[in-house]
Amino acid sequence: MAGRTVAPEAGLLGTKLHVPLPRRELVPRPRLTELLRVDESRMPRLVVVSAPAGFGKTTLMTQWLASNSCRVAWLSLDPMDSDLRRFLTHLVAALQTQAIGVGAEALALLDTDRAPPTQSILVSLINNLDQLPGSTVLALDDYHVVEALEVHEALTYLLDHLPPRVTIAISVTGSSWIIWWRRYCVANPTTSAASSSPPPCCMS
Repeated sequence: MAGRTVAPEAGLLGTKLHVPLPRRELVPRPRLTELLRVDESRMPRLVVVSAPAGFGKTTLMTQWLASNSCRVAWLSLDPMDSDLRRFLTHLVAALQTQAIGVGAEALALLDTDRAPPTQSILVSLINNLDQLPGSTVLALDDYHVVEALEVHEALTYLLDHLPPRVTIAISVTGSSWIIWWRRYCVANPTTSAASSSPPPCCMS
């Protein structure tokens, strides 16, 4: 799959796309990683890792990802990613670290002075993901920093239409994002913890 890619001069910080490496010897947490371990042929649509700051959410997610052979597209989020155009551009850039050309049409749609046609962008991206062989995990670290409703709506649309071999994994702190979570659970009643705050690790 070939096509347009996110240019380095687009203002993208490359380190946002790197799975963090441990800076010290870590204590294994087999009970938690086992909660996340599933057969790759039955990967869930959504994985949520939720805990207070400093409790090792990012570390747990990287340990889980390292334990399987899925294609991993990683994006570390910051408050500026509440801008929809920036969020979608960074989302495509993360995916392109694993499959060059994915999201080429989406980038072209984003490259306009008008408001981004969100659904058209996501439909194009979903169709690209559906063509990828094997399993893919899109990991969004620190999703709680995103406050924009339009970004939450875009992620909800993406989740609702994900190809069967694609999983979205998010790590979160605090409670500001839970409104989005509960809206998603109402629309998807089979989701774990639909009526309350999600547990530290949950899958849908």
